[in-house]
Amino acid sequence: MEHLSYLSRMMADMAALEREFNVVTKLYSIAKDFDVKVDPEEFALYQTLAPSFQHLKVSNVQYC
Repeated sequence: MEHLSYLSRMMADMAALEREFNVVTKLYSIAKDFDVKVDPEEFALYQTLAPSFQHLKVSNVQYC
């Protein structure tokens, strides 16, 4: 029973993380469209976001 509760919580957290990921992606797209200067360190972190998030989603699917 505890395992099912954990999986349910994890899926709810993934939905929230998915929304946040989409917001960040849209904000960086807007910044690019309007030539907003982004610090190189922040942009480097942004570039690691998509692969890291994809890896997290795959890991959760395998765990479930």
